[in-house]
Amino acid sequence: MKFARTSLCTTALALALLEAPPHVAHAQSALIDGLTLRTLSRLSTQYMLLAARTAVDLTYEHLTIDPHTGDTIISGLRLYPRLDWDGEGACKIEVDRISSAASLNFDGVRQRMEMTGVNVAPACFEPEAAGMMTAFGYDGVTVDNVSMDTAFQFGSSAADVTLHAAVKDAAVVNATAAFDYLWLTGVIPEPDNPSGEPYPVALLRQAEIAVENKGLFERLEPMLAGQLGDINEAPAMIQSILMEAVSDGVNPPDEREIAFANNAAEEVGRFVQDKDRLVIAIAPPEGVWLEEEVFQSPATAIAALNPTISRAPLISRALIGAGELAAAISGDISALDEGTRLRVGEALLTGIGAPRSILHGKALLEPLAEDWNPAAALLLAEALSTDGADEQAYAMALRAATGGENRGMTLADSLEEGMGARAVLSVQAEASADWPKAEGRVAADQEILNGADVAALRERAHAAALGRGVPRSYADAYFWASLAAAAGDQSSAGLRVRLDKRFAKAEGEDRDAWRGVALASAEAAITTWTEGGLGARIAALYGVGE
Repeated sequence: MKFARTSLCTTALALALLEAPPHVAHAQSALIDGLTLRTLSRLSTQYMLLAARTAVDLTYEHLTIDPHTGDTIISGLRLYPRLDWDGEGACKIEVDRISSAASLNFDGVRQRMEMTGVNVAPACFEPEAAGMMTAFGYDGVTVDNVSMDTAFQFGSSAADVTLHAAVKDAAVVNATAAFDYLWLTGVIPEPDNPSGEPYPVALLRQAEIAVENKGLFERLEPMLAGQLGDINEAPAMIQSILMEAVSDGVNPPDEREIAFANNAAEEVGRFVQDKDRLVIAIAPPEGVWLEEEVFQSPATAIAALNPTISRAPLISRALIGAGELAAAISGDISALDEGTRLRVGEALLTGIGAPRSILHGKALLEPLAEDWNPAAALLLAEALSTDGADEQAYAMALRAATGGENRGMTLADSLEEGMGARAVLSVQAEASADWPKAEGRVAADQEILNGADVAALRERAHAAALGRGVPRSYADAYFWASLAAAAGDQSSAGLRVRLDKRFAKAEGEDRDAWRGVALASAEAAITTWTEGGLGARIAALYGVGE
């Protein structure tokens, strides 16, 4: 039998095919029960494995679908790439366990793949590389754990990527990248892209790669010392190389370039002594579009990317000191300033910077949210929504949106999908009554009515429907939209129709709740139009008689 020759790239492609079987439990649960869904997922994954065999020979011991998480788990995977330099077929890649999961909703998609116990035989590497590995005492490569997480948001096209790899007796590598925008474009032929090849368009917010030494440097140190004469000369050499790279022969390096060269030399010197970790971070103040101009020279890259080297990852900037955390969760929180409560509360709710604790995070932030602090309300809304407390999360989302947090508005929309009309309207009514600016708003609303300005009526209706500047209230939106529509505003008429359609299929208590709200708002609009004199004022503005 004649086998096709493949490369390690083909092997990587075959592994990628195993990453994300097409099962989305939440989206299909209403149509297919869990058992059937797991069966379909298992069958689809098995067929993907069969398809992968067209690229690389492989076997596996077992395939299962976790009934609780929906994860696809493959154990005992063995791959046998056919490589040009491996005439004896000695290359073998062993993976003890692969776990993959994908979740898809209307907001975005998240994927995770984790492999444990990965062993790559020496024959899988080209002879020169394999010989070098042997010289350093490595018999192939063993990866204790490797994982990759990706998240993509449909609306903003934002993406986050995280990679972790722990290579036995060598190093632990953690890499992250956060994009405010990431997409492929260029599929239509253009003068500078006649083939129509897609290329990425990326707005990078931040990225870092952290390499923690677990024995690799000690194995490389003798070779480096032999080349340098003295390993302690490495910092000076790095500094010299960087200064030469940023020099264009005309203008001397600027302060930023000199600072980076000094930073690199200092951190390399520290690493040589401590042999712990090096972290290269990119954190441009306002993000940077990754275009060709950025990489024209080392100088342009340093100016655009703002790189730094240190021993601490970016996450260290969010770390809450043990003493500060203990004081915040056990002491008198009224003694803490607002900024501290927001910072510590966010760390507790997200689990980034401090161990996650919804209980303690709520204790710090609830008083601020009750005072309609939008940042605190948004943090609580996001935490409560992931904890399944939809009505509480909705109340906080309304507060956040009212204060100008657009994410609060989006989260409120999402939460309403799983809430009945009765609950939605009840929470809205409570928020409107509790709003600290409610009393002052009465005068502003009366001014709108006295002015009989149809545009102002329309804006008030839409503000209430969205919850922007005022608490979201479908009751108020219906009232104001009814008034503006009566004056001939088609946009407001459309809003009123959409609100009716929004609850048209409600049943039982939900149907009764909306009918009661709509009837009360309609009656209030009639009274305002007649007894309140709004109709007469609008007629006068239009120049028509009563």
